[in-house]
Amino acid sequence: MYPLIELTTLNEYFLEKSQRIHEGVFFYRLFGYNEEMKEFIGQYYKVARKTGIFIEERIPNPNENNLRYYDEIIGIDFKLEIDFMIGNLKKWLPRLNDTQKKDLAQGIFSELNRMQQKGKNENILKNAYIKYMCWLYYKFEPVISKMGGGNVSKILYEGSISKYELSMLSILASCGCDIILLQYEGDAFYEKIDGTNAYSYKFTQGIQQQFPTGFSMKSLQEEVTEQQQFHAMIGTSGLEKRTNIWITGDIFTDVLTEVSKRGNEENSYYNCFLKMTGVEDKILYKNEVYQFYEKLKATKREIILEDGGIYPPTPEEIKKIN
Repeated sequence: MYPLIELTTLNEYFLEKSQRIHEGVFFYRLFGYNEEMKEFIGQYYKVARKTGIFIEERIPNPNENNLRYYDEIIGIDFKLEIDFMIGNLKKWLPRLNDTQKKDLAQGIFSELNRMQQKGKNENILKNAYIKYMCWLYYKFEPVISKMGGGNVSKILYEGSISKYELSMLSILASCGCDIILLQYEGDAFYEKIDGTNAYSYKFTQGIQQQFPTGFSMKSLQEEVTEQQQFHAMIGTSGLEKRTNIWITGDIFTDVLTEVSKRGNEENSYYNCFLKMTGVEDKILYKNEVYQFYEKLKATKREIILEDGGIYPPTPEEIKKIN
């Protein structure tokens, strides 16, 4: 089991277990904002997408099919015992090694035991247990299968978290996952669930303001994409240009292909530079060009259409440049 440890700077999140001063994991919530934190969030998001998981707008509750499958594999019995939980995990998540199963069972047991001490009855504990098990199978299996390695799996949660989601993330943290909560509306909602900061620390260092209105991982990624496109255009991005390597030969279709579907190599951008020296059908050509141009406009891309050549600047235009 891994204890929660405090950090000095957010970049300590990127340290491997062997590089950390104390053995443990980080579980922090960010409810304020500055430019340094913005850069960190972007980097953490990339790592979470590779080594862990990004949770956007809640973890879906188990549906009827999920619960039916659980009953088929595990059954209806419930015991607040570690050995019982280890046995269920062997059937439910057979890919896990013995250490992962033991840690996970200990984490679930500790969380349910905490709920019991707060007066929750056995029926509530059983329902919470089934919810955790379904979430582990349907949502977090790729994360927990990596637990225990040198690189710590990262979880990024965006939005206002519920008490059961928080307890699920606490279980994963105890098994060796780093976690960040992005609390765009401030910390008041979280404190209603965890007023004693039992589950996570709040990061306050250098916070200058609240998150801007409309801030989200989606908006941040759109901003990064725009910056990459701009730098690629002026030739200072440091990205590798991959021209035409993804095209099929159908020019009108290839140009309309979304950037995200052209390739996924890191530090690269995918563009095309095409020249047509003839047409397949003179009768259909004009309509094909017209339909292509209408589809291109619908993508909301920045379009420059030059018909007849790029003319030299006029004397008046030249005078405007210092």
